[in-house]
Formats: sequence, structure tokens, C-alpha cells
Amino acid sequence: MQREKPPHRAPCALECPLPFPIPPSLFFPGPVATLIRHHRPAGPQPFAAFLWTCRNALPPPAIASRFFYKRRVAGPVLLPPGRAFFARADPASYGKAKETMSRLERIPSQRQQREPWEKLAASFLRIYQTEKRWNNRPAALFRSARALDRLSRYAANRKDAQRSVERYLQVAQAHPRSVLADDALYNAARLRGEILGDREGAQELLQRQIKAYPSGDMRQAAARYLATLSPSAGKSPRGAARPESPKSASQAKPFHLGVRTVLIDPGHGGKDPGTHHNGIREKTVTLDIAKRVGAILSKRGLKVRYTRLSDTYVELERRADKVRTNKADLFISIHVNANSSAKVRGFETYYLDVSRTSSATRLAAVENALRDRGRAARETLPPSRLFRIQKQESRRLARSVHDTALKLVRKKNYRTADGGIKTGPFHVLRRSGVPGVLIEVGYCTNKDEAKRLAMPAYRATLAEGIANGILAYVGRK
Repeated sequence: MQREKPPHRAPCALECPLPFPIPPSLFFPGPVATLIRHHRPAGPQPFAAFLWTCRNALPPPAIASRFFYKRRVAGPVLLPPGRAFFARADPASYGKAKETMSRLERIPSQRQQREPWEKLAASFLRIYQTEKRWNNRPAALFRSARALDRLSRYAANRKDAQRSVERYLQVAQAHPRSVLADDALYNAARLRGEILGDREGAQELLQRQIKAYPSGDMRQAAARYLATLSPSAGKSPRGAARPESPKSASQAKPFHLGVRTVLIDPGHGGKDPGTHHNGIREKTVTLDIAKRVGAILSKRGLKVRYTRLSDTYVELERRADKVRTNKADLFISIHVNANSSAKVRGFETYYLDVSRTSSATRLAAVENALRDRGRAARETLPPSRLFRIQKQESRRLARSVHDTALKLVRKKNYRTADGGIKTGPFHVLRRSGVPGVLIEVGYCTNKDEAKRLAMPAYRATLAEGIANGILAYVGRK
């Protein structure tokens, strides 16, 4: 049936035919658009007559609502010229990625892994690159940079920090009008100053932030941090250099050139037997190997101390604290491994860093299981510079011990598998503050390795290999 035409009135420029219809629902909520649809102008009312002219192109209100809201449109809004008429809701993938980040930051055992942070940064970056019509894209790019930021601080890794800085700067350059632009510049400056050691670069970014965003919410924080980076900050009245604390001074020197005392830690003991399978009790094997290692090092002129010399229980905090009480320069922790699969085997050496594999994470959780969890939640990593030095030297020590020990046991015709050099957030290594390694001499859940670990000759060979690796590191072999 032909619809009624509007009443005759004086010609108006708005009545001219248009190449496309303009529905009122673009400008007004559903009820108002419905009212306009059924309103008949009764005189020379140009705007009302124009809307009445377009009424034939309007879908019914119910269909219009389904059309817009099915496409995740938040609702009709009036925005400044040049902006989209509709603000799109956050993509579902963005919400899931945010939940994952919150979970990682809450759970210590998970945030000490590299892989989840890498995946999270990639997920946010993918959202930024694919959601071209989403008007909150800078938030996705910012969170991608933040994930790398968190990883660089947990791992004290310069490459991760540099990647994070680049993405923060991308936020500021590509989206200067975003509310996150000044936050991005500030965070990039902190990374340059604290992880990368680029004080001048940090100052440049802070000055840029203050100039570009004088009324931003990060201006005061930027000014405070800029003051700490000034050349005169922290100097004495006569310009003398500040004396280093004993701890920082000891860690700033090349560790391996001045090693005198080695602290050996036989894992577990007393009420904590460790793992026990196939006739092997971890606390017994580790104590035997530790004493053998110590005897060899003593003969070569090194002072050796132990966390325990009998079947006694020593808390993890006390084990690490003995590094300071004994003024030790190296920390060697010896353990026996286990796995739910009897096929897994191998000699493994760990040093302190974020976990790069799920197996390393599980092992760290086992070795850290007896810690005071309330205290663990309050702990923080050492200052980045000191932690970097500790990590670098620990990596060198791990390589020397692992390669030397494995070479010796194979030379004596023991079929010992190479489990590799790995990283993990072990509490005793972090708390010690000196270069250290955690050695898993084998899997007692594997029958072949359990038989070897039960042999005094094999344990003596392991001890000799570990001791030779330590001596090679300190330059006495």
C-alpha cells in the first residue's frame, strides 16, 4: 500500500532528493526516533519535514535495535566532527587479556615465568593491530608495553626493557592525544633510567613529557624523578662521591676474581626428607655429595662452609642468611630431582632468573614450598644493577659447573643425560645475594639414575666434577 505523502507546503532546500537516507536513529535514541517517524509536520517546519521525507527508508525500531546492538555498538552518541558516531565496546579478546594480566600480577608463582608475559604482550599487540575501528586502541598498545615492562623488571633483562621502551614511545608518537601518552613517556623514562642505565635518555623523555603535557596527571611524578636524575642529586656539599654500601661494593666487583669462601647447601634434611623413590632419599644423597665437594675445594685452598653437616632441618631463610654470616662469595645448592614420568632423566643446573619453561616453574615451586608465604608476598627483587651482576656471574658459574661435571662423568663411562642449564626464581638463590647455582644431580624417579645415585663411586665422580667446575670459575684449575 502506498504511504501517505507529506502535506503540501512551500518548497524547502532540505526537501531535495538525497543519494542516501539519513535515519534519525543515528542522532537520537530509539524512543525519540520512533516519535519522529510517526510525527506529521503540519506547516513549514523544514527539519521535521526533512525527517518525514526520510521515513520510508527507516527500518522498524525493533530491527534497528538488533542491527546496531548485534554489532557491539555501545549506543548512539553525539561526537565532535571527524569522530565516529558510535563508540565501540571493548573486544572480547581485550577483556580476556586484561584478566590474564591481573592474574599474573596476583600470583607470584606465575609471574616469575617468561612465556606468559611474552604471550600477553603479543596478544595486546595483535588486538592493537587488528581492531582498526576500535577507538580505545592505544590502551591495547600500552598494555603490551606494560607486559614487557613487568618482564624486564622480574628478569632484569635489558632486551625486554628496550622492547618495552619502544612500544611506550609508539603510544606517545602514534596517539599523542591519548590520556595514556604521558604515562607512556614516564614509564619509558623509568625503564631507561633504572634498567638500561641511560640517565640522559630518561631526562630527555621526562622533559618532553612535562613540556607536552603540563597539566597531565603524571607531571608531578615526572618532576620528582627528573630531580633524582640531575647531576647534583645526591652529591655531598663538596662534590665528593657517595660511598657505596658494603653490600653494593662487594657485588660491584668481579665475583670470580675474589672468591675465598664457598657456602655449600645440601638440600632438605631432618623433618624435610625431600624426594624419595627407588630407595633414594634426597636428604641423604645431597649431604654425601656436598661433603665430597667441600673436601676437594678445601684441599685447593678455598674456605668451605655448609648450611648443614648432619641430618637436621634448616629453614630456607636461614640457609640463604648463612651467606652473610659466613661472608661467602659463592652459593652452591645440591638437590635430587623427581618427575611424575619415570622416563625423565638428566643432570640439570639452575641459576636465578625468571622461569622460561613450565618444568622450571614447577621445580621452583617445590623447592620454595616451605617458605613463609606471607613474607614471600612482601619480597621484592634486588636493585636491577646488582641483580644483573649477580645473574651474569651465576650464569658463568652454572656453565662452568655443568659442563665440567658432565664431561667428567661421561669420561668415566656413566651414561648421564644432559638436562641442560636452566633458570628459575629459587628463593635461596635470590636471597643469598651472591652468584649461586642449584644443581639437580639426577632423577630418582628414573630407575637407571636411581641405581647410579646409590653408588658411592658415582657420587664421588659427581662431586669431583662439581668441584672442578667451581675451581675453573674462580681460576684455580
